[in-house]
Parts: sequence; structure tokens; C-alpha cells
Amino acid sequence: MKQNKKLRKIGIGCLATLMAILFSMPVLAADNSPELLVTKGQNANQVNLSLTNLGDKTIKGFSLELKISGDGAAFTGTIQAGSALSTEDSRVKIITRNDGKEATLAVTRKGQLPAGKIDIGTLTVKGKAGEKYTVEASQLEMVDVSDYQKSRAELIGLDKDSDDNLVIEHQDTADPDQKPDTRPDSPENGQGNENPDSIAENNLAPSSSAPYGAGNPATGVITDPGAAAFITAGILIVMLAGLMAFKRKRIL
Repeated sequence: MKQNKKLRKIGIGCLATLMAILFSMPVLAADNSPELLVTKGQNANQVNLSLTNLGDKTIKGFSLELKISGDGAAFTGTIQAGSALSTEDSRVKIITRNDGKEATLAVTRKGQLPAGKIDIGTLTVKGKAGEKYTVEASQLEMVDVSDYQKSRAELIGLDKDSDDNLVIEHQDTADPDQKPDTRPDSPENGQGNENPDSIAENNLAPSSSAPYGAGNPATGVITDPGAAAFITAGILIVMLAGLMAFKRKRIL
């Protein structure tokens, strides 16, 4: 009887440990996932974008999808690269679509991009004066600087320091500029009219892709193979402990 109680306690302890791991994994995944920092620019109808929470990730390029929400708000297709990206070996491009409501943004460099945080640059927006708007990002794809491996994140959260009161300060009726704005002004030969959907892949060797980090910060879904294997092993251990306790009880 004492042995049976001991096995039951071991089974309950394993189950409690497994549940703690399951609940903590999504939080860890969110903490390790890149985020978009959106702040008001110095001039009217401008917004600064930065990619934050990169940790020690070493990348040479990335692309992401942008979406602007707000009554009549739209991207103009103009971007001024951040100071760290205003170099001859760096390129920043944006192409708008859907009347400027959506855009593809891509950044590449021959060497490594800044670690931890990347100040992408300043976008110009337009819309009805006095209307609030928000900027969201998704489908981030990054390319490692050393082995060219690609990592993806479908949903990108907003950095906690992002401005939540972005307002169109004056109305601009100009049509969105569909041509990508590039920094520096003189890119390498044959690169001026590239589609930003493939910018992160240009001059890079083919490579396999894998999810970034351990899960989706928006859904908490764990996608890392190692984490999935660990959790599966934990479930099997709990099941085995329960089976042993059940058999022990029947024998006694």
C-alpha cells in the first residue's frame, strides 16, 4: 500500500512538472521573438520603424509585410533609411499595394546588420487630417549572416514602447508611390528595380527555412522541434508512471 501511494505521488509530481512546462513555454517564446517598434517621426505624417528584441541573432537581411489601419490612412511608398543603414553596403526598399494600405519592406546588407535592435527608418504616411492610425507587421523572414539559414515569424508583436496615439497631422491627396525608395541612392548594378518579396534572398545561397524561436508569440503555439520532442517525452513519462501505478495496485 505504501509503495502504491509513493508511485501515485511520483505520477502526480511528473504531471505537475509537465503542466508547468507547457504553460511557461509560450511565454518564453514570446519573450524571444522579434517585435516592431513604431514611434512618431520628427515631421508631420512620418513614423519611425525599428525591429527590436533580436537578442544575439546575427542576420544580413530581412523582409516583412506592413499594414496600416485607419480611415483613409496609407503608405506613400517613401522611406528614409535609419542612420545605421545609410551606408553603401546597405539597402532599404519598400513597395506599396492595395492603394497604399499594405507594403513589403526589405533590408539587406553585404555584412551583418546591427544586433539586438535595427532602426529601419522613417516612413511617410497620408490620410485624413486628424484621423488616428496604426501600423502592424507580419511574415518576418530573416537570413543568417554566417550560414544563410532563413528563419520566419508569421506574426510580429508591437514593442511595448510603441506610440499608441499616431495621428495624421495634415491631409495629403497624392497617390502612393509604387516605386521603392532605396538607400543609398546608387545601389549595385541591376538592383534598382527588384521586387522586395525577394530582396532578402538576393545574393544569398539557397537554404532551408525554419520557424524563428520556440513559438508564435500571438498564439502561444510551440513550433520548435526540440521543444515538441521534450514535451512529448514528458507526456510519455507521465503515462508510463500512471500505468505502473495502476498495475502495482492490481497486483497488491
